[in-house]
Amino acid sequence: MNPRTHEHPNARTALLGEGLQAEKVTAIVKTGDGAPAAATARPAVSVVQWTLLTGLLIALYAPVMSALAALWRAEAGYSHGALIPLIAAYMVWQNRRDLRELPWGVCPGAWPILVGGFLLLGLGRLAFVIHAAAASLIVVLGAVVTMVGGWALLRALLFPLVYLGFMVPLPWNIYFGVGDPLQTTTAYLATELVGPVGIPLLREGTLIYLPTVTLEVETACSGVRTALSLLPLAAAFAYLMVGGRWARVLLVASALPIAFLVNIVRVAAIIVQAYVWPEWTSGYALHLYSSSIPMLLGLPMLFGLGGVLQWREGKARSGSPS
Repeated sequence: MNPRTHEHPNARTALLGEGLQAEKVTAIVKTGDGAPAAATARPAVSVVQWTLLTGLLIALYAPVMSALAALWRAEAGYSHGALIPLIAAYMVWQNRRDLRELPWGVCPGAWPILVGGFLLLGLGRLAFVIHAAAASLIVVLGAVVTMVGGWALLRALLFPLVYLGFMVPLPWNIYFGVGDPLQTTTAYLATELVGPVGIPLLREGTLIYLPTVTLEVETACSGVRTALSLLPLAAAFAYLMVGGRWARVLLVASALPIAFLVNIVRVAAIIVQAYVWPEWTSGYALHLYSSSIPMLLGLPMLFGLGGVLQWREGKARSGSPS
């Protein structure tokens, strides 16, 4: 007869307890500094729910996006609008690793934001205000992000969401309210710039009288369009290439004076061209070639400032004396 070993009843309990403790240990994730951190939770959103949500957003916002696309094609100052969603998507994709490490969690408290976004959409559609309807998309997307991933995910995606605002055209009252005062200033500074050249001219308000032709600085030539084109580029460059918060703010803010400066150079170039070749002054060709001047001058200035800020930031991190 084989001898049967007798084990104490508490021995099995102790072994099971050690096994459970080992399982708990393996469930802990170690962070870089050695401190334990809970594993990242993922929201329990099914494929069916995602499909229904995506279909609802497409059905609601397809007419809005179609109207926006028509504005982008009609207004030269907003021709960059189609690129804004693609740039925002690239910002999200670039931070995909950081997003995976966030403590995701469903947040039902964002329902009021979602309802407010849909109300803004309804008001915009009823009042035929495309700006309000388009802005509601940003509010709705922010609410959906919060409901699915929590406030931490919203904070991480806040800049790409706000960046989508660059695809929404300015309301006309704001556009003309800002552009009209700049017309006279632009005309004055442009004539002062060409003064040393010796071109005979007379300025009255926004009208510039030359010997053979009369020019008028309209709202479209006030620099607002140039600013609307440079600001999205400055914001994207600051977010993707510059690390410091204040350096980013400085780079984005610098887009406004740069846009105003290069637009003055553009108007001055039109004055010189109108004096030398007056037969080319009227027509679409003049504005077609002159519209490239702000970008040809503004982009190098913007990227040059960004490079200087990056260099300063690198020196600060390395501890080198400035």
